[in-house]
Amino acid sequence: MKNFKKLFSMIFAIALASVAMSNVKADTVTCNNVKTEQELRDALSDASNGNCDVIVLGNDISLTNNIGIAKTVTIKGEGHKIYVDAENKSTFSSNQADRSLITAISGGKVTLENLTLEGAPKYGAQAFDGGEVTLDGVKIENCGFGGVLVNGGTVTVKDLTLGHNGAEDANNGIEISKGSSVTEGNNPKLVMDGTLESSEPAGVVNVATNDANLKEFTVENTENAENKLYVEATGVVVADETGVVVYEGNGKLKEGITPKEIAADGKTAPVTHKVTIGFEGDTITFILEDEKTLADAEEIITAVKNGVEGKKFTKFITKAGKDFAEDTKITEDVELVALFEEVPAEVTPEEENPNTVDSAPTYLASGIVALTGVLALGYSIKKKLED
Repeated sequence: MKNFKKLFSMIFAIALASVAMSNVKADTVTCNNVKTEQELRDALSDASNGNCDVIVLGNDISLTNNIGIAKTVTIKGEGHKIYVDAENKSTFSSNQADRSLITAISGGKVTLENLTLEGAPKYGAQAFDGGEVTLDGVKIENCGFGGVLVNGGTVTVKDLTLGHNGAEDANNGIEISKGSSVTEGNNPKLVMDGTLESSEPAGVVNVATNDANLKEFTVENTENAENKLYVEATGVVVADETGVVVYEGNGKLKEGITPKEIAADGKTAPVTHKVTIGFEGDTITFILEDEKTLADAEEIITAVKNGVEGKKFTKFITKAGKDFAEDTKITEDVELVALFEEVPAEVTPEEENPNTVDSAPTYLASGIVALTGVLALGYSIKKKLED
């Protein structure tokens, strides 16, 4: 009986160990040299089965239908692109609501690296209903509706370059929205974890203010963020490391939409304001935290003061013409003008008295001539007296 119990215990222990080992994932599996749409779909199917974690492209790939991903996977473009041929745009996923190139749907965690997305009828990449997309070394251009759609999911930007996306006369880089089919608790979140560049100065981050389902969204800046996101009266703006706004928002947020800003420490970001300074036909806009002063933006203010060649800075005034002291605490968005005055050109000693140096030889020659004349006159007088 004792031996039976001992044997049963050993069998039970082995069974538990087998279950534990079955839950331990093997090393990362990579699918290399993927060259066609079908090979890409097959590799993604393998990823869904847990057999392929990383997909490496070996060629540019043209798609005929949207790719929706519900698993964790990394697609390495190796400098290639995923795109839609012009002749396929009208039929691309024509029977589906989603006409983006790549969509991370609920449960999907998709990382795109060193890849170009181009020519989608709607969006290049989409994070939908809790899905997550990370963009690292990605370029998106010439997509019909916009570059990236944050549709009730999370998009993390590590290194993203945007060309023109959207209608010909309106750029739409990253759109924050919440479609009617998104689960109630899934709100859009945009995380800045690196750099964001755009060939278009406007419409880089757009909040879908006409979206009836969008009540709340979050923007977050991590400690790695070189560009930063700020929610201002003009929407979501993008600033560089010094706080200078490089891309403006798309306009005032609709009433009823609550934005949340998360700082690098994970806490709610401080309240900020936008400061715009006009000077000599130029303009600079930057971000200051609530109750900070112009002196707290020393590097920017120094650049403004030294920004007009041949002129001296005098003071800042408001657009209403009132003086604005540099130690004034800023508690709202402000627009200022920097005033300058002409600096008199410096006068050199030569310009001040042109006869001091260059005319010396002339004076010397004149003196010699005069002396010679006196001597000649004296000699003539002496001669007459002798005669």
